[in-house]
Amino acid sequence: MFLGFLKGYPSELIGDVSTGTGFAGIFATGTLLGSKAIGISSQYLFFMEMPTIIIYFCAFKWLCDQKKLYKFVPDEKRSNNEKV
Repeated sequence: MFLGFLKGYPSELIGDVSTGTGFAGIFATGTLLGSKAIGISSQYLFFMEMPTIIIYFCAFKWLCDQKKLYKFVPDEKRSNNEKV
């Protein structure tokens, strides 16, 4: 679903997002293993990380608003003078 959301963004962004999600998996696994090593229960860890849902939702909402504000113009529609 998340990659479907990115279809209106530049194609270069897909690699950045993929890198971020890959790192998130490594970080989450490391957090889980580290918390188990120091004796934190899964229930306590779940409640500790629950506020990140609000942060994720706010970031997603902000991206949606930005997408409505600034329309993506594909490279083939830009003139040669405007290329980055």
